[in-house]
Amino acid sequence: MEFLETHSNCLQCGRMIAQREIAGGRVTRKKQGFVCCDCQVPDLGRVIGQYRLVELINEGTTGRIFRAEHVTIKRQVAIKILLERLAFKETVKLRFLREARAGAALNHPNIVNLFDAGEHEGTYYLVMELVEGPNLQKLIETEGALAPGRALQVAIQVARALDYAHGKGIVHRDVRPLNILVAAGDKAKLIDIGTAK
Repeated sequence: MEFLETHSNCLQCGRMIAQREIAGGRVTRKKQGFVCCDCQVPDLGRVIGQYRLVELINEGTTGRIFRAEHVTIKRQVAIKILLERLAFKETVKLRFLREARAGAALNHPNIVNLFDAGEHEGTYYLVMELVEGPNLQKLIETEGALAPGRALQVAIQVARALDYAHGKGIVHRDVRPLNILVAAGDKAKLIDIGTAK
């Protein structure tokens, strides 16, 4: 049991858990082992900046995206939170900041709007427009290949978004179905400007 206490791997992601994380109570102890701080979903209801977390929407390699609500004006937004273990990596923080700056420079109907960005008690976050709808990858997985006319309409919208971004001197560099949201009426919205240059 002593080895498990000091050299455990997370039951969900497999990451090595440091002894200081265990001693500091930053992990969840399960019967079979531990779950690291990044694999624990923060309690819904937590307030970050001016936004209360309402629902987990998606998880990625660098962060989690939540549905959130502004505590004063009750506006529904999406908030992207950088994973705690990555907040100490300077290159990751710079990429996150680049995403905020690139998003703030863009205002186009086919690019998700960025409203706010900041750091709250060590948590880095981006506040974005909430788009009700799946990403294109999920849409294709659930509905199958899009009809040619429908696929063309989505492609045209993405091309318009990219043309606009290029006109502002920004190259996305990660255009793929996972980074295209499809809202009602097949309105396409490009996301993840963090890889932009």
